Amino acid sequence: MGSDSVKILNNLTTQAIAELSDGEACESFVTNVRGKTLGHGFVFRESAECLWFLGSANPDPNADTGARQSTRLDQQVEKYTIREDAAVEICDGKYSVYVVPPEAKEVFPDAFGNAWVGAPVHAAAWSGLTSWCGPDTGVLVVATEEASHFESVLSDGIEWNIAGEDGFQKRRIAEGFPWYHLDLDEKNLPQEMGRDDEAISFTKGCYLGQEIVAIMDARRQVQRLWLGGRVTEGKVGRGDLLIADEDSEGKASPVVRVTSASDDFFRGFVRRSHFDAGSRAKLVSEAGEILARVEITADE
Repeated sequence: MGSDSVKILNNLTTQAIAELSDGEACESFVTNVRGKTLGHGFVFRESAECLWFLGSANPDPNADTGARQSTRLDQQVEKYTIREDAAVEICDGKYSVYVVPPEAKEVFPDAFGNAWVGAPVHAAAWSGLTSWCGPDTGVLVVATEEASHFESVLSDGIEWNIAGEDGFQKRRIAEGFPWYHLDLDEKNLPQEMGRDDEAISFTKGCYLGQEIVAIMDARRQVQRLWLGGRVTEGKVGRGDLLIADEDSEGKASPVVRVTSASDDFFRGFVRRSHFDAGSRAKLVSEAGEILARVEITADE
């Protein structure tokens, strides 16, 4: 918040925040001086003095508060604000976020006409559009103290929500939206996530880490990409390391590291040798037993 909020956030993120008008939003990474990702989410511009950053919470309840996206963004803004008027208000725990899948937007016909609606929707503080579970996924951000009332208003049997945390994770994995703390963290470069078109501007000018991002784009040599695939045999889970299917001895370096999995689908970091759709990999036990096989489907 503050009269220089747009300027400061534009200097710390990969997307052209300065080009947003009131009521608009965009996906963006927050980067450090080395071009690594300190955060990832959606930036909503309410006004020239108020921007909202909506991203994932740390799933580890025991994690230090310093590991939260909100805390890191606050630290970055404080570090790179000298005389400017800008400050972060951390809202963790103050709001509940309800995810409305694209097919259920008609339940709230006045809420999602554009990327931002400042007027309340039922008891919602505000509503907006993301791509969490596909294009035009709606979010309703409700003050936590009003959550019970909000849910009671909608308890008439209308099917509109994303069916809880499990349902949300299945949808966003299938749609290919990365979730900070689960799929990426401060060790990753933005281009490794395959979100260049959605979350990176290569024409906005300077920002923290921009030189590294530009070099990666010029060289076109990302060594790993966050891609999706089908589980064709067995089951895989977060953290599993898979080797090339053609490796007969099972001693080669991993070509896939799974970051998210749901039923017969997964997402993870894939080495350059297996970027192409149709590439195969397998999960092998220490005893050499094949536990699972997958096929990279890549992204359209």
